[in-house]
Amino acid sequence: MNLKFQAKIQKVISIKLKDLDINDNMLIAFIIRNNKQIFPNGDDEIKVNDNVVVVSYQQKNLNILMTFLSGGNL
Repeated sequence: MNLKFQAKIQKVISIKLKDLDINDNMLIAFIIRNNKQIFPNGDDEIKVNDNVVVVSYQQKNLNILMTFLSGGNL
């Protein structure tokens, strides 16, 4: 399963990926910034208007992430 979102939520902006509190079963596969594809590591950050692709083998993890991005808690 995968999820793509455009970063506008303050909860994930400018936080190192290694510091994001996301489920171990989720992977930030890549970030598209200024029409360039980035294969991130833990030191990368999500910036405003980045397109982020998250993959997980469990749909419920993506549902939890969507709730978080909508203003809820993980």
